[in-house]
Amino acid sequence: IVRDQQTYDFAGKLLIGIKGLRSEIAEHHKPVIEAAHAAHRAALDAKKRLDEPLDEAETIIKRNLLAYQNEQEAKRREEERVALEKAKREADEMALAEAQQAEKEGASPEEVDDILDHPPVFAAPVVASSVRRVQGISTRQDWKAEVVSVKALCRAIADGSAPTTYVTPNMVALNQMARAQREQINVAGVKAVPVPTISARTR
Repeated sequence: IVRDQQTYDFAGKLLIGIKGLRSEIAEHHKPVIEAAHAAHRAALDAKKRLDEPLDEAETIIKRNLLAYQNEQEAKRREEERVALEKAKREADEMALAEAQQAEKEGASPEEVDDILDHPPVFAAPVVASSVRRVQGISTRQDWKAEVVSVKALCRAIADGSAPTTYVTPNMVALNQMARAQREQINVAGVKAVPVPTISARTR
């Protein structure tokens, strides 16, 4: 407890002594730590040399699998669109033939129009995918957010339609500005706060 000048002086000397001890400890363990770091780096480098080609191959294969799937899906959708148009055309042709027959049989203009306005109901054609799945390989739909306007996001937070947790301040940039401008800092919602610190050196 620092309560007067005497205890203040004692605490200061004790702090300098602690700094000296910490320097000795660091110096003593430095060779062991450096050797451990070197071994760790060597192990990571060896793993990276083996893993990099596999990682590259995996990326290429996944990209090509997705490209093929997307290509086949586009073809399937086009076939489905053509089949749907054909089914609609056939339904319209059936309605026209039915209306013409009804007209021949003496149906009123209203009845003929009703037939034309209500063509036969048909089931939408479904074209199956031509891609047969490989066992152990699956495709999932991932989603990610993309900030297209930081200003719009901040505006939404300001008006309360989005929570403040959607953004985090850039404290590195703000602290640099605070150190440079001190009390003169002029950023909305930010103020510079002095933080007293104690430093000690053995020499």
